[in-house]
Amino acid sequence: MNPATLNTITGVLGTLGITVVGAVGAAYAAFRYLGDKWLTNKFSKGLEAFKHAQQQELEQLRLRINTTFDRTVKLHANEFEVLPELWVRLNEAHNHVVSLTSPYQEYPDLDRLADPAFEHFLCDSGLPDYQKDELRHSTERTKDYQSKRFWQSLGKVNEKYHAFTHYFVSKSIFIQPEMKELVTQLRDMMWDALLEKETEERHPNPRKGRWEMGNRFRKEGPALRDSIGTAIQERLWSSAELPASQA
Repeated sequence: MNPATLNTITGVLGTLGITVVGAVGAAYAAFRYLGDKWLTNKFSKGLEAFKHAQQQELEQLRLRINTTFDRTVKLHANEFEVLPELWVRLNEAHNHVVSLTSPYQEYPDLDRLADPAFEHFLCDSGLPDYQKDELRHSTERTKDYQSKRFWQSLGKVNEKYHAFTHYFVSKSIFIQPEMKELVTQLRDMMWDALLEKETEERHPNPRKGRWEMGNRFRKEGPALRDSIGTAIQERLWSSAELPASQA
């Protein structure tokens, strides 16, 4: 820039009351002001976007936690209802199977009863009328009564067994896998003993190992039942305990 031009610009700025140094300072101040304002706006917008994203993530996390908690509460509620009822039905089935498959059965000696005593017995026997008439005309009253009594008892045992089995299968989704396995073992053991007893009653076949399933059930069944009872008790009480800070 030639001196004449510089003098002209300086003169104009002087006329306006602005020096070159002052103009540069003013421009720098304006730049800083506008730059700070731009940065502040950009930061504010970024911060708001970050807060919004964080809030959405927190809401989603809260929803997942609440959903999981609700499901857990419902599962425990169903479990608390299912396990005690399962224990009652299992015990009823177990005790009936034990009674039916026991090798020690007691029956009255009907062949030695006088007619009045025999009639009194028939009234309390629970047999249907047609079976009572069959016994009246039987020449082997004790043997025939044992057979009739067996089928009568088998019907009751099957009723208890199937009630337990149906409940167990229908509610098994609320039962822990380890406990479910124990119950399944006892259920199958009871069924094998029942089936063996019924088969031998229909088609007697004296042989070695004739009562293998029944003997196994009587030997292992009670201990297995006790293990199930302990598992149910521990499950119910451990789930009911509150953390120490809440107790």
